[in-house]
Amino acid sequence: LRQFDDADAAYVDFETGTEVARTVSLGDSVQLDYDARGTPVGVTFLYVSEGVQLGLVPVFKQQLNELLTRHKIRTATPAR
Repeated sequence: LRQFDDADAAYVDFETGTEVARTVSLGDSVQLDYDARGTPVGVTFLYVSEGVQLGLVPVFKQQLNELLTRHKIRTATPAR
């Protein structure tokens, strides 16, 4: 997990060192990165001070919740 306090953002690598081929926005606060094979390799969370919207992320929800909790980033339920 890398936190960027100046941008109110956090990034989680699923596959360290893997090149990102495309990024898909999952709402205003989540961006999922994929490699050339279409495998998710990382996720960016924006506005983390407001709580992370894990409901928007289609993969690794339990692991992400545990990681974010360890780093004192609260998770939130999406409004939709």
